[in-house]
Amino acid sequence: METRFTLAAAAEGHEPEQSLAVNTYGTARMVPGGRYDAPRPGEDPITLWSHVVAGERDYEPSTFMGVINMLGPARYRAAFSALPNSGGFIERLERLAADQRGPEPDRDSASTGGIYFVPQPHNAVAPDELVELARENVLLKAQIVEEDTSDVSFVYVASNEAVPRGSLHWAIEEGFADRCGFVHGEPWIFGLSEMCYSIAASYDLARWLMQDWIVVEADFEPLYALWKTGGYWDIDENNVCHVAGAT
Repeated sequence: METRFTLAAAAEGHEPEQSLAVNTYGTARMVPGGRYDAPRPGEDPITLWSHVVAGERDYEPSTFMGVINMLGPARYRAAFSALPNSGGFIERLERLAADQRGPEPDRDSASTGGIYFVPQPHNAVAPDELVELARENVLLKAQIVEEDTSDVSFVYVASNEAVPRGSLHWAIEEGFADRCGFVHGEPWIFGLSEMCYSIAASYDLARWLMQDWIVVEADFEPLYALWKTGGYWDIDENNVCHVAGAT
């Protein structure tokens, strides 16, 4: 039997087998294997991360929110190169940071200065290209979950009004999430998934970054290509895919 660790579960610090424990801060929650290690007073998250990578400690995954921004591109390789098969992850993370900076040579911040990476205006594309990127995003996910999209039509919408999502939308998105399990179950994968999700509150971005540790063997580039532009899609009850950009 194959054990899978989903990104959503990892972001919450859950594994398939869980036990209820009370952590050192006095709150009850489900934690993998029991009790998390307690950070020493004054230890910064980057130092704590080094302990996890070395297999010495297992800290609550949300401890590592914001660590990628704290590191900055110059320290990505030092922080992540010890992880198995990490080359592609580091290259994608460096590319993300470069795309955030854009063409301004005097801007050396990897993000907007806060905890989030966000789609930048210099990465926006024309409506026709946005629709094509959305089509590729939908088709990648639909192929993985084996959903038929032959009758889906794609339209660009200039407004960001909410679109009632139909059953195909949820079948694609939820099915894709279910299939994106991790091939590892060590503590570092849970901390890293929290880092990658928290920088943009985007599962697509996190999965693109972490694709080398996901059981699905596919090129997740369409996930990033659409996210980078600020584009998104919703499939309605009539199987019309409404494609919009960041506002």
